[in-house]
Amino acid sequence: MTSQKFTASVAGRAASPSRPPRLATWLSEAGRPTFLSTVPGGFLDSFADRVESEQLAWAGGALADLERIDPTSGSVSRSESVTHLARAAVAAETAVRVAESRGRRLAQRESDDAAG
Repeated sequence: MTSQKFTASVAGRAASPSRPPRLATWLSEAGRPTFLSTVPGGFLDSFADRVESEQLAWAGGALADLERIDPTSGSVSRSESVTHLARAAVAAETAVRVAESRGRRLAQRESDDAAG
């Protein structure tokens, strides 16, 4: 599986080669995972945190829209229902990607804490 990798440095500090790359929550143009080589608290790390927050907010909105639909009322067409369901599916995929990324970082932090 091919992935894209971006490297950033902050205040002259390069990302640690011992630190595993961060799984980004967005995919490459080819639909593959993207990894970031970041410095904790650095620009790219903060950017990725903001993107995660925005993705979760969008996903929450998509799911809230779906909850407001009453398919038995007849007020929503079949195509509108399909559109809302498709948005909900993308919202779920987005939430899973954020969870996977955060889970990897949490596991790394726990491993770092245990090591020293």
